[in-house]
Amino acid sequence: MQLDVPREVAGRRRLAGACCAAVCTALILGGCASGITTPLPELPRSNVSTAMSPQERQRAVDELNRAGATHEQDAERQIESSR
Repeated sequence: MQLDVPREVAGRRRLAGACCAAVCTALILGGCASGITTPLPELPRSNVSTAMSPQERQRAVDELNRAGATHEQDAERQIESSR
């Protein structure tokens, strides 16, 4: 048996179903986010500095600049030698 439902009512039912699904999804996702309560371990602080000295940093920058300047030429030579 099929009931004849006016279009207006069918549209409202679809809208109500979509709203209900959206609310349920929001509640589920909200519950997942609040369930994360694992504390992070305390990491010991080290007194050893791993930072580069200004001279080491300048040498590294200069080396990278040299490599960048000759990269295209080196790549062309490598391609030509592989043929």
